Amino acid sequence: LNECAVTDPACATCAGATCSDAMQECVDGDTTADSLGDWVCVCAPPARETAPMAPAACTVDECAEPGCSTCAKGACSAVGQGCIDPDTDAGSLGDWECFCAAPAVGNATAGPA
Repeated sequence: LNECAVTDPACATCAGATCSDAMQECVDGDTTADSLGDWVCVCAPPARETAPMAPAACTVDECAEPGCSTCAKGACSAVGQGCIDPDTDAGSLGDWECFCAAPAVGNATAGPA
């Protein structure tokens, strides 16, 4: 039984809807009939978190995440600046900031200061 199959008639409260409502993928690693309650929600990339039988708490640190299209990608370090992501919630992208190294001052969002 694939517990993630929203159209599966044997699944009255389908796991797939739980995950998809949270914009996540549902994965049932074992679809045999005697394996129930083993599905997980998986965050959409670039987040990687999973959670058993519930939406996962998805996070993305845009200053540290490799392969993230909206992330700093070394933009700050390439010009000798630091990087901070003030909100690592996966729904908050493009808010990373570069900040100048002392004694210089200043910061900028989504680009070098």
